[in-house]
Amino acid sequence: MRVLKTRSHGWVWAALPLLFALALGRLVASGFALESVLVVALAPIVLVVPDAALLYVILDAWLFDRLSVVVAPAVSTTVLAASLWIVSRLLRASQGRAGLSLPWNTLNVLVGAFFAWLAVSYSLAWSRLDVTIVFNYALYLMLVVASTSEQSHQQLARVGTSAVIILGGSGLLQLITSGGVPFGGLTGMVDNHVQYALYVLVGMPFAWVLRKHGSKTERALAVVALAVGGFTLLLSLARGVYVAAAVVILIALLLRTTRANRLAVGITSAVGLTSLPLGFYYISGQLGNVTPHTLNQLLSGRIPLLIAAWNMFLDSPMFGQGYGSFSRLWAAYAPSGWASASLYTMTFSTHSTYLQILAETGILGFGLYCAILWVAARNLKKAISQSEPGSMRTAMATALLLCVVAIATHGLLDNSGWHDRLLYVFLAYSVGIRPAPPQRMNGEC
Repeated sequence: MRVLKTRSHGWVWAALPLLFALALGRLVASGFALESVLVVALAPIVLVVPDAALLYVILDAWLFDRLSVVVAPAVSTTVLAASLWIVSRLLRASQGRAGLSLPWNTLNVLVGAFFAWLAVSYSLAWSRLDVTIVFNYALYLMLVVASTSEQSHQQLARVGTSAVIILGGSGLLQLITSGGVPFGGLTGMVDNHVQYALYVLVGMPFAWVLRKHGSKTERALAVVALAVGGFTLLLSLARGVYVAAAVVILIALLLRTTRANRLAVGITSAVGLTSLPLGFYYISGQLGNVTPHTLNQLLSGRIPLLIAAWNMFLDSPMFGQGYGSFSRLWAAYAPSGWASASLYTMTFSTHSTYLQILAETGILGFGLYCAILWVAARNLKKAISQSEPGSMRTAMATALLLCVVAIATHGLLDNSGWHDRLLYVFLAYSVGIRPAPPQRMNGEC
């Protein structure tokens, strides 16, 4: 990373005391909370090194906004960091030291269309546009521009590994302070064990990359991340993430298997994955007693929510009920008699990304989202096949593919993906990681 020079960027140093003052104010007001200490420590790095601004935004997304400090309405340190990167990139581009071109790719068109449709869908639900939607799209565009170099790929691997260590460490701390696994599983620094486990899972492929391609210190830290991440993921008790992890492992095995053996490995793994839950319920005597209500209990009471989402979709299949409308409308579309009356007065999400997208944005939103995931996976698979085997680029493309697969799979069982800033990070890198086209020799047609 290139360090900014004070002669060219004196305005950066002028802003340094301001950010320190804001961070220190938050530090005192929060009673010296851990995240505020980290903000103070990161402040000079984010200001002095332009690329670190984006890495800070990515790490903050991985840690559930725990590194972000709100300094004014709709303005946080992550917004300021992203703005700083844009300004510094413009300055570097004006000096011929950096490019600003946005590469043409089908994924860029699809993501742009998806965010545009979300903005329209807000009006259908009579809601105000969420600024996080705008920020996520802006971050996607910034990362598409910034993610073309191998250095940026290695930086993302470092951020992912760091996130696993921090998340895993918070889980171990919770395990120690609670005297065991809390009811419902480890949640680390957040309240939701599912989101916690998913973010640990999507960080582990990058730790694997560093274990193979990092320095000696980075390899040691990567081993720590894999051990701590795997242990805390297991103790999260997040069943949906377990399924996503199993699919990720299966895809990783298929990528390392010769084409002739892939079908056999895939069939064997699919049979094994299906047999495990069926065997458990057969041994426990529950297999022969499956009824709609016992199935609802098995799914933690989610069947009324899933039916409500489907009914909302059928009521407006093309355009949906409007972005953000499910939590407000679900009770009117849910079947009665599945739970106590008080449950129908509460707000919930669908617990299925795809059904919620269908219910809120209709076929248009659903089609765009599925196309985004498909094209991203195709980009990454192409990058793997066109890169040199064993190279850093191949390893990073594989890690990104596994992350997209994890989020796409988990979306079948819970809400993840389209709301997660991390997904757009992975999508942007799936564009930037493509190998450069071969250079033509002189005289070649």
